[in-house]
Amino acid sequence: MNSDRISGSKSKRDWVAESLRARIGDGSYAEGARLPTEEVLAEEFEISRNTVRDAMKVLQNEGLVVIRHGSGTYVRNNQPIVHLATSVHGYVDSERFQRGYAPHMRAAGYDQIVETVEIALDTASGARAVRLGIDPELPIAQRQVVKRICDRFVEGQLWQRQVSHFPATIAMNTELSIPQHIERGTREVLRELGYERTWSYDLVSARMPSPQERQSFGTPPGLPLIVQDRIAYSGEQPISDIQTVMPADRHQLLYAEGEVDERVLVLGSDVTLIER
Repeated sequence: MNSDRISGSKSKRDWVAESLRARIGDGSYAEGARLPTEEVLAEEFEISRNTVRDAMKVLQNEGLVVIRHGSGTYVRNNQPIVHLATSVHGYVDSERFQRGYAPHMRAAGYDQIVETVEIALDTASGARAVRLGIDPELPIAQRQVVKRICDRFVEGQLWQRQVSHFPATIAMNTELSIPQHIERGTREVLRELGYERTWSYDLVSARMPSPQERQSFGTPPGLPLIVQDRIAYSGEQPISDIQTVMPADRHQLLYAEGEVDERVLVLGSDVTLIER
């Protein structure tokens, strides 16, 4: 019999990973807890330390544990923060930093919330050009967009990256093209420029991060990013495409409609990514 397998086609690695996964799921290993050492687990399951190490990598790729070299393996904190995709009972949506995102994060118990702003001029192409009503066949000079790149840091860790795209014909030589915070928000600036937002829609997807994004966000292997694109219009004219990228284990998007009680924020926060 193959010594790497215990029965049927299940390998020892998968058997150990399944056992540890169940213990994490039922709370035997609490969030933030340090798992037993490789030596202890190898003795318990009567397997080699290499097999234990392989099982830990399986759980790491699933986003269940964090392996800290020289320290040990820890259960991830799997309680995400609510990202308000729509305003709720006096709470401004998280698209707006000063009035929405930062106060909500402070209410969740975080103190150090910082946003940096960079500006870039880009050329719209592909899906983004279509969303902004720009003909992708036009010359480059006529497909310019202003990008506001806002990195949101929580306790020193990059938490979200929000990149707003505005047609240059609207945003060039306005506050939107200056690398500074806009206290009243870009939506209000657009309104003052004569482009009041009358409707919008969201596209929400998930993708794996690039190596650079993994490093920037500090995410473990196997953890996807949530990507929220909000395309806004003034009448029939597209005025912005705001893309927010966020690690999936730290966020859950909350959409609400009608007269919603603020208690939904508590209900939405009182969850973990591991169902018990």
